[in-house]
Amino acid sequence: MRDPKKKLTDSEVKTILERTPMTERLEDFERQEMKEAFLEAVRTSSYSSTPLTPHFVRRIPYWVGVGGVIAACAILFFFAWSNMGKTPWSGDEGIQPTRENSDFDGRAYFKRDADSPKSATAEIDETTTGVQSSDRVRVNRVPWESLCGPRSIWVAAARLGVNLDLNEIIESCDMSEKGCSMWDLKRAIEPLGFTAKGMRLDPDSLFDLESPAILLVNGNHFCCIDPTESSEDGRIRYYDPPITATWVSKDEIQRKWNGEALVLERQKKTPKQGPSLKLDTAFNDLGMVTDKSAETGYFPIHNEGDSPLEILELNHSCGCIEAEATLNPIPPGESALVVAKMALQGFDGIRSEMIEVVTNDPQNPSKVIVLQAEHKRTLVLSTESIDFGVLTATSPSDRQFEIEDRSGENIPIRSVEAVLNSSVESPPVVGVSREDLKPDPKDMGRRYRFNLLASASPQTPLGAYEGKIQIVAGQDGDRVLEIPFQVAVESSYLISPSHISFGVVKQGEEIERSLVIRNRGNREIRLVGHEVRCDDSKCSLRMANPTGRMKEVPVDLTFSVPELDTGETRVAKGSLVLHPEEGPDFEVPWSAIVKKGR
Repeated sequence: MRDPKKKLTDSEVKTILERTPMTERLEDFERQEMKEAFLEAVRTSSYSSTPLTPHFVRRIPYWVGVGGVIAACAILFFFAWSNMGKTPWSGDEGIQPTRENSDFDGRAYFKRDADSPKSATAEIDETTTGVQSSDRVRVNRVPWESLCGPRSIWVAAARLGVNLDLNEIIESCDMSEKGCSMWDLKRAIEPLGFTAKGMRLDPDSLFDLESPAILLVNGNHFCCIDPTESSEDGRIRYYDPPITATWVSKDEIQRKWNGEALVLERQKKTPKQGPSLKLDTAFNDLGMVTDKSAETGYFPIHNEGDSPLEILELNHSCGCIEAEATLNPIPPGESALVVAKMALQGFDGIRSEMIEVVTNDPQNPSKVIVLQAEHKRTLVLSTESIDFGVLTATSPSDRQFEIEDRSGENIPIRSVEAVLNSSVESPPVVGVSREDLKPDPKDMGRRYRFNLLASASPQTPLGAYEGKIQIVAGQDGDRVLEIPFQVAVESSYLISPSHISFGVVKQGEEIERSLVIRNRGNREIRLVGHEVRCDDSKCSLRMANPTGRMKEVPVDLTFSVPELDTGETRVAKGSLVLHPEEGPDFEVPWSAIVKKGR
């Protein structure tokens, strides 16, 4: 056995390396020699004194330093990006709220970030903010809750007759994620043709204003009020979009408002040459409407020019709108109303529709007005329309509909009647009978069934009729619903064919035709007479009068031209009037071509 302290020669190492791939052939002493040679090489190496520490452990201080630099850069970038575009605030801008009425630290009238854990959004009632705190809608990185200022500006401008672009207002307000200030609102609205005055008012002075105002309520929310709209009990209109308008009293305003207001007015302009259109308001919010088939809004229009203003068109955004002007054209200095009626029956929720007023004003050829309402149905109808089909004097038609009361208050149904849109004598009649239904656990409320029976008399003129079923409900009869209906009145008899043509008839020739009369109610018919009407005195039409009662009455007709007829080729026409024993007379037209010569 060789000395382990002795180094291997080059030839020995070469021999070992060549034999390594086949270690299974090595002898035991050869394996031991290889192991001892490896340990000897480690002991004699210059790195033998270096601790055998893993490489990644020795690099930990390096990575800690790199990570710290990256984190610091990220924090600096975040703060720079979040404050980008904000206008530096100076303490003398805008109106400063009293410190006892404000729990802010920082800019006055600044909307808190609704996404912040410290936000007061959760403490504010949803009826005040108009949005649910769980819905985080953003417009260009600005939460929807923070857009209360631009929305209030839009409403105030529309109430003054100017329909602005909401996106343009948002850009002008220099919006951030926290909203904007009242000073931002003032700077945004003044270049658009308005004057905005910041004031500190008491509730009495606020209610005496003659133009809309923007208020800061609950410390961090903007809304719009319009004292020019007042109710009989002294309340004024309160706008907080996207919810519909409501009425508020002085006490309600005082509880959430500390006295600051931004009052808006339109800038005065000199009279223009030619027609000039001015709207008192471009936005009419009817608020909450309960159980109405339709609601009407009014938009005053003024002509501030020196020539007549013509309303050329009133274009609607949907078929649910009917609009007309009370005066057209409008003389210089005069005013008119655009009366807009919006259908609400069968609709739940907020409905907002636009009407384009097109005039001959060269400066403003068209302006848009908006009519809005929120409809709540407590009385739900089972059908939206009724078709009675075809009526005759002997065959009436019946239909039915139901009303479900979902109010939980048992709203009384005061009256249900059919109103026909016709002034003819002996029109068709629609009778109404009521039936109270037993409560069903599956129903959401109490139900009523109404049975309708439409009938016509023998004297009822034939034709199509329209009308409506009018339902009046409520203690004061203030809830009115309507169901349109249609009905057609036809003869009790079916005649085949309905028109008789004898074709070409020559001199001295006779042509025979026949027709069949049936009763729509499958009843027997008896004819008691007839009358022949002809516009050609040289021709004749004969009819054999059938006798007896039959379900089908055959009628034989003969048309003849005398041989001595010297007239030219022509068209002969007339009618055959039949007199049944029951019911009105009916008429059958006929025609023939009389040819000259044989």
